[in-house]
Amino acid sequence: MKTFLLLGLAASVAAMELSSDTWDEAVAGKSGSRILVHALAISFRYNVHYRLIPKMKKEEIRNLTKHTTSLQWKNRDDDNTVVWHSDPFDQGACRAAYIGFYTDKHPTQDAGKKCVVKMFLDEICWSEDKWESDMKGMRKCRQLAKEWNEFGLTNKEIEVVTGEILKQTTGQKHLIGQYVLVEPFIEGNYAKWNSNSGWVDHDALSVHSFCHWTYHTTGGEILFCDAQGVRHPEKYIITDACIMSNKAGKYGMTDCGKEAQLDWMRSHKCNDFCSSGWCRVSGASKRKAVRRSTYEWEATDVSTA
Repeated sequence: MKTFLLLGLAASVAAMELSSDTWDEAVAGKSGSRILVHALAISFRYNVHYRLIPKMKKEEIRNLTKHTTSLQWKNRDDDNTVVWHSDPFDQGACRAAYIGFYTDKHPTQDAGKKCVVKMFLDEICWSEDKWESDMKGMRKCRQLAKEWNEFGLTNKEIEVVTGEILKQTTGQKHLIGQYVLVEPFIEGNYAKWNSNSGWVDHDALSVHSFCHWTYHTTGGEILFCDAQGVRHPEKYIITDACIMSNKAGKYGMTDCGKEAQLDWMRSHKCNDFCSSGWCRVSGASKRKAVRRSTYEWEATDVSTA
């Protein structure tokens, strides 16, 4: 593990972050607590089941519980460990997200626990290796979050959600054989704090400093960005962790490579949680900063803001 030197930050500094109703993030002093990341990481592969239901509104699907779902998540006569609804509650350019539930056949998750099932829209991406690249990025982010939390620089820890890759073996014929990513459902108000092209919302938040620090502590090898998830008083819960590296695509479709990584750093504005001793990149970004995630094949389309 690299030795991290926090330069230019006095122990007496008490920089704080504004939340909706109170200042609730602080740079820890000498007695700052060490917080361990809780990562929801699983590596099992099990059968899954895809069931058709009448079309529902996205918000109705998102709010389903084990008591209101029409899916059978217990007392099944098969080995399916996850069941999910056929209508997505969210969809991007390449993937759709579905509400599902772990069944009583799952070896580690509680029966009836809510989950999110992510599926590629394009059949050419249905192979397991496409998800493995994403999982590698999530695991790397989880490792960095653990180190960040152990320094105790703020009163908000970073928790990284990862999941498991499953192969569909039953259900609609044209979907059998595809691989999907399953993650525990995160309760709370979902938000996006920055993107992988440099867009930022509320630039005073400590999560942006965590992104900067990942670039610094790895010597510029990788950068966590595209930060999104749920923010609680005591922690950030990060989903869909994006890592940008020196090689586009190494950590999944949103790893746009070195130039995109440098442009993100050029557009980053340090806040009270950043240290003056951290690595920086000078100059102006060559890319337009947009809220949505940018994919590696789009990264060559460079335009000014």
